Amino acid sequence: MASEMASEELKLATVHTTLKRMLRKNLLEVVDFAKSGNVFGRCYQPTFTMKEFELDMLSTAFKNRRCKEITIANYIAELLNRMEPEEALKMLDELEETVKELRKEIASRKAD
Repeated sequence: MASEMASEELKLATVHTTLKRMLRKNLLEVVDFAKSGNVFGRCYQPTFTMKEFELDMLSTAFKNRRCKEITIANYIAELLNRMEPEEALKMLDELEETVKELRKEIASRKAD
């Protein structure tokens, strides 16, 4: 509920305005109503998972990169180079499986 999010640093009006904007953009949905003292208030939940949010943020950041010479392969290589060797090898195994699955998926879309 909005009243539970408000604090000394975050005024209730700011919370209400932000919630309204997030509802308008379909970032939140009302899932329930709850009583707080003598007043009923809405209970909210996000319309997407944290994983979906993070992937969207990373995807958008990559699309908006300034240096267009950086490819997805360069980016992944750099990420892997910053990992411990065991973790990097594990990620490479996972990446190989993901690439195989994506090849099949893209090939089937291409055939349609």
